[in-house]
Amino acid sequence: MPRPLTLIHVSDLHFVNEQSFISGLKENGELFTKRHLGWLNHKFRRQKQFDNNLKPALIRKLREMDWDYLVITGDITTLALESEFELARQALDPLITKGKVIFTTGNHDRYVKTRPISNLLFKYFSDCWPFNQPSSRESNFNFLELDEFAVLLELNMARPKSFYSSRGNFDKDLTVIKEKLKNSYKDRLKLAIGHYPAYLPPGEHEGFFHSLSGKKRLRRFLLEFDFHYYLHGHIHKSWSFKPMEGYDLTCVNSGGCCRHNEGEWAGFHKISIAPENTIVERVIVSSK
Repeated sequence: MPRPLTLIHVSDLHFVNEQSFISGLKENGELFTKRHLGWLNHKFRRQKQFDNNLKPALIRKLREMDWDYLVITGDITTLALESEFELARQALDPLITKGKVIFTTGNHDRYVKTRPISNLLFKYFSDCWPFNQPSSRESNFNFLELDEFAVLLELNMARPKSFYSSRGNFDKDLTVIKEKLKNSYKDRLKLAIGHYPAYLPPGEHEGFFHSLSGKKRLRRFLLEFDFHYYLHGHIHKSWSFKPMEGYDLTCVNSGGCCRHNEGEWAGFHKISIAPENTIVERVIVSSK
């Protein structure tokens, strides 16, 4: 019997170069802009929420584990500055050389409407899009056949937005992707990855300017085509749950892996895929 295919899912690493934060904004002429507001948010709120020792502990743990694919569902940076992409690459390079890494962007990786951000993504992480078909910088849908049993679909939802918004967008034109799912992958175990949640656990809420435009369309899509797993981040909490009775869909969020040391929102997820059974396990990493 072949061994299970192992996916590791992490999200929202938010690398930041504290030493070059303000100097980077000055060099780019971006004082009193969206990036400046983002820096203030980091300095006086986000910085206090994240444990600086948890990220290196997470990377050490991932280096020790065996996996076939490492999935990162966005927000590896804080303001999408080149110094942040460079720092993220240095820290993640041992993992990228260890095995296959799949990366989809988050809103913090496409923070502002400047063309160089797309160039930076491919400059530092061009080897983290191992999809079957030739992918382009503008493609919002990419397939990867994990094995003869499972297929993974990337849903690129991150869009640079205005000064006050971190909203994403799920495309309206799904003709090509629907035909692919109907004709080629009807009987496969199907996983989708994106940055924004499709569903939230009971009691959880998100603000309008922090949410996904087209969320209802995304939900219909995942249910109509019998997706088994949807992996995402964006909310800095980790969970795994089935949102709808009568459907196999499980929503997996690993956005809390660099924020929480312990408790119900901590950890990342290990997904073991086998023809007979697929298991989702939460793995807790502590900096203590």
